[in-house]
Amino acid sequence: MTTEAALPGPATIAAGPATVRSVGRCILLTIVSFGLWSFAWIYHTADEVSPAAGQDASPPLRTIGWLIPIVNIVVLFLSWRDIDNFLKKHGAKDVPVIVFLLLTIFIPFAAIFTYIIVQNRLNDGWAVARGGQASAAPMTAVDWVFVLAGWVVLGLGLLFVIL
Repeated sequence: MTTEAALPGPATIAAGPATVRSVGRCILLTIVSFGLWSFAWIYHTADEVSPAAGQDASPPLRTIGWLIPIVNIVVLFLSWRDIDNFLKKHGAKDVPVIVFLLLTIFIPFAAIFTYIIVQNRLNDGWAVARGGQASAAPMTAVDWVFVLAGWVVLGLGLLFVIL
């Protein structure tokens, strides 16, 4: 009788939020909310990814920080760092955080690609962490608040121009 030692696989998360968000959905929500859904993305990252990466994060504080110039760069760094730590923890392909951050800051259109790559890798990381059983995240109140906020800001802007 022979026994073979099984190789340990990557760590998995047994329960938690369904956090896979398709890139297309993220782009659509950002466009429909006139950019304000990015606040919801920062919130979700701090709420879902940071704890799974072993990081302490305050979703409301990070969301507020996303609004403040210069602080928003730190918030983006912290969010991407947490994603990178999460990916490394679960054996998924990591994110070159500093390179992506510098590209995003200094090359305006690079952000289109860096955000897409980060979201794709995050989705892959959730699939690995869930043993291939990750499912699409539902729209939450936070998502709807920022989509609606985009329309409110647009309406107020139009009202200001008309008056």
